[in-house]
Amino acid sequence: MLLVTIGYTNMYSQDSNNPWQFSFGVSAVDLNADSETEFADFFNVDEDWNVSSGLSMFTLSKYLGDNLSLGLSGSVNSISNFADDHQFLNEVSYFAGDLMLKYSLSEALNCEVMEPYVGVGLGNTWMDSQSWMTANGSLGMNYWFSDVWGLTAQVDYKMNMSENGRGTTVMLDEGGSMRYSLGFSVKFGSTDKE
Repeated sequence: MLLVTIGYTNMYSQDSNNPWQFSFGVSAVDLNADSETEFADFFNVDEDWNVSSGLSMFTLSKYLGDNLSLGLSGSVNSISNFADDHQFLNEVSYFAGDLMLKYSLSEALNCEVMEPYVGVGLGNTWMDSQSWMTANGSLGMNYWFSDVWGLTAQVDYKMNMSENGRGTTVMLDEGGSMRYSLGFSVKFGSTDKE
């Protein structure tokens, strides 16, 4: 029984038997992040983070093979904490759409239920009347508590690729922004025949 249990719970990561993963959860956006930001300032929640009040982050990814997955994500938020302490009378709507190539480290680190991963990608961000492209770097962790359900945490650094968004309407930091997300993941599309 012990061997059956270990074999059943050994590897839960997204693979060819579970090629699709859908994640949903809450997110927070920090517009005051760049290469000169001190480490402690990334966690300045009250002054810099814009935390969503409900479900605001959605990701659908497909396993490609060799620990690689390709994902498409979207996030929505309302921004009231701007970069460099700029103030506006009203909150500004925020939307980001991103494409990410994700590499799972669970096999390399010999992890079982925990699945750390890194990712790179491109995205586009819309805020108020402005939009701009971003180059993204991501760190994340899936914790699989069953063969289908898991908890996912992810941090994205979104480097601004243009001057848009730094005008008189919306103030962004010169470097980029951070996005933090926490939510649930479900895997589907199993090809196992029992």
